Amino acid sequence: MKEKLAIFTTFANSLYPNEVNYLAKIQNFKDQDNINILNTIVYNVSHLDKPKNYSVGIDKRKYSKLKNWITGQLNKIDVDYFFEWLIEIDKKMNTDNILVADDEKIILKKLKSIVPTSYYFIRFYELWESYKDYLLIRMRFHMYESVSSYLETYRSNYENTLKINRELRKISEHIVHSKQINEIVDQNNVKQLELCM
Repeated sequence: MKEKLAIFTTFANSLYPNEVNYLAKIQNFKDQDNINILNTIVYNVSHLDKPKNYSVGIDKRKYSKLKNWITGQLNKIDVDYFFEWLIEIDKKMNTDNILVADDEKIILKKLKSIVPTSYYFIRFYELWESYKDYLLIRMRFHMYESVSSYLETYRSNYENTLKINRELRKISEHIVHSKQINEIVDQNNVKQLELCM
């Protein structure tokens, strides 16, 4: 016999505790069924040895909608998902396949939400520098103004972030180089000890 809600249960079991805690904090459900389902997920991630069953009395469509909501909320904060989106937009721009209505709506949303503390800010900023040229050539001045404004607003943050990254790289190289020198010194000391024996 097929287990009821097997697909949803498998999905819920794949969630990490920090993801579930995040979802519990941001949710503002009015529907008690959604609250109960989410509470069951929260309980199950912290009680792997004795998980509760999901209520079969709740309409399966609510489980499906909640699964979509969870996926959407986690994708909003998933840096890998965001990076894939950046690559996809870059590819569309370079192959002249930006869908004006769909892609530009998302781009405008991202321009409002991505700030210098966001992961991949440098990559995001550099992509919009290229996109600005793309828009100018196509005389899409409305989007051009939005992108230009974003770039101007965050230019000093971008330059500062690049400077910090260069400094971090120098420090990392110094640490790695120092470690290599210490390993060489240690190897020489071992060889000298072996010669003395």
